[in-house]
Amino acid sequence: MSIIFDTFDWLETQNRLEWLCIMVMPDHIHTVIKLGEAQTLSKALHSLKLFTAREINKHLSRKGALWQKGYTDWGIRKEATLNKTIYYCYMNPVKEGIVASPRDYPYWRCKFEMA
Repeated sequence: MSIIFDTFDWLETQNRLEWLCIMVMPDHIHTVIKLGEAQTLSKALHSLKLFTAREINKHLSRKGALWQKGYTDWGIRKEATLNKTIYYCYMNPVKEGIVASPRDYPYWRCKFEMA
């Protein structure tokens, strides 16, 4: 998981995005990000997928596709929508039956305090 978190951190230091929350699930990722000034979502996610796929494949001694093509995105314009989206990410491991409490799930980062 550190490969994914470290890549988000690197993209942030390069001003390509600012991550607000990251939830790494067994077969997908939920994230809330703010794009950097000269960045598009397509470019940011391409960099994320390219680098993480290469590093994860190297770690697993394998080759080939890791991520599915495309992504689903929603524009967030209101604070209430931001809060609802972050809460959805936070509760995803519970919804999927992985843990009873979201606090028990270790593959999560958020820049906001979660209740």
